[in-house]
Amino acid sequence: MNQNALVRQLNLSVEKPSLSDTASDWERLGRTLRSTLNDQPLEATLTALRDLGPTLRRGEWNVAATVADTGTKWRVLAVEPVSRNQHAFALAIDLGTTTIVGELLNMATGAVVASELAYNAQRCFGNDVTSRMMHAEKPGGLEELRQKA
Repeated sequence: MNQNALVRQLNLSVEKPSLSDTASDWERLGRTLRSTLNDQPLEATLTALRDLGPTLRRGEWNVAATVADTGTKWRVLAVEPVSRNQHAFALAIDLGTTTIVGELLNMATGAVVASELAYNAQRCFGNDVTSRMMHAEKPGGLEELRQKA
């Protein structure tokens, strides 16, 4: 996967607790992630934190962490037990003036699994962004643009 991707899924082996290391599950995951993500600051969603303990134990301390680059830190979005059959995908959508392109990406390899192209239905409000902005200023215009997208 592209190392500059904004969202990544990382397979990790987290250190198990011991009598000599009683750090919290979040601290353990953080140590492992920081070494992988060049010591960038970390934060987590409430859902990721809530599910962390049971997930680490269910995965026998081998987990897949989905993280997002927020620009100033990495946000842990989800932590799941590692599975041999695990497939993580991402959807990229480019809403262009003329066309809309969607691509389904394999997060492990970065390969495009599927791609679809369609004409942007907003064309009926003008061929350029300025025309569409002017339409959006009309009563109900913004909602019409949203519906077409």
